[in-house]
Amino acid sequence: MTTFVAFTIFFSDLATSYSHPDTLLREEYSFGSFGKATRLAVSPQGFFYIVDEGRSEIQVVKAPSGSPVITGGYGWTSATFDRPTGISTDGLNVYV
Repeated sequence: MTTFVAFTIFFSDLATSYSHPDTLLREEYSFGSFGKATRLAVSPQGFFYIVDEGRSEIQVVKAPSGSPVITGGYGWTSATFDRPTGISTDGLNVYV
């Protein structure tokens, strides 16, 4: 089973004068193919970290229109995962 993730990003520009109404810009981006996406973390820089528990991978998306960088895979070495279930980031480090 393949899962696709889509994000909708809203931007609001509040006008400083009452003569201009507020504007709203809506952009949608779809990216990635996942076996079983279970967790999502967003860094202060705007990077998306997505846990794919089904494939034992972490996908990092640095720009909404960019390709994801895939890290890990199933295994028992320091560069692989055995069904990761959580993720968080403080902006400098990523914790899986």
